[in-house]
Amino acid sequence: MQYKDTIIKVSLFGASGRMGKEVANALQDESDFQIRNLIEKKDHPSVGSILFDVKISGTPFDLPLADTVFCDFTDNEAAVKNAALAAEMECPILISSTGFSREKLDYLHNLGEKIPVMIAPNLSRGVDLLYRLTELSAKAVGDDFEVEIMEAHHKWKMDAPSGTARELVRILEKFGAYQKIPTHSLRMGDIVGEHRLIFGGEGETISIVHRAHSRRAFAKGAPAALRFLAKAIPGVYNFRQALGD
Repeated sequence: MQYKDTIIKVSLFGASGRMGKEVANALQDESDFQIRNLIEKKDHPSVGSILFDVKISGTPFDLPLADTVFCDFTDNEAAVKNAALAAEMECPILISSTGFSREKLDYLHNLGEKIPVMIAPNLSRGVDLLYRLTELSAKAVGDDFEVEIMEAHHKWKMDAPSGTARELVRILEKFGAYQKIPTHSLRMGDIVGEHRLIFGGEGETISIVHRAHSRRAFAKGAPAALRFLAKAIPGVYNFRQALGD
């Protein structure tokens, strides 16, 4: 389904989570978006409260979901169920959850035959640049340098290594002569997110670091991703495609 309206209507899942709140704020700042539905787990204390003149619901089934773009910031279990609902409603979906099994990823990719699906664990433009620099570096240094990854997040983050770290490993393995790349994860305090690649060669080291100072860095990419999905044909997409380069 491609949207012809100038206003993109959004159903936001995980609306009261740390990222959900940031995304809601980011969308509210954009003139071409309307937050149609806010959904949380049925036992979440925020259910029934009002955010941007929209009542937070504990279930999506009685809501006006048709003609909306789904935006999912839940966990990987809920995201799969929400994606199935998106396919049933013929709505595009942005999925920013992490920690999917191979089986679940295959399922989400199959849904791309019916609807536009974007799997984007990280919506930061800075992290996209980190991916590009990683690809460039892996090609440039070859097997003359060893490489390790360090990543740190807040103590509430459940998966380790992070989805971003796993993507960095994938890039290094694809574009460089690397296997079994050591990845070190820290979960402490309220660290928003930091990823560091360290290339070590004879007599020198190279470090590439991305450090998020607030979750706003991740939320700012959501409008671009949702605009892309609103115009996309069925398929499976990534965040770089939404950036247009």
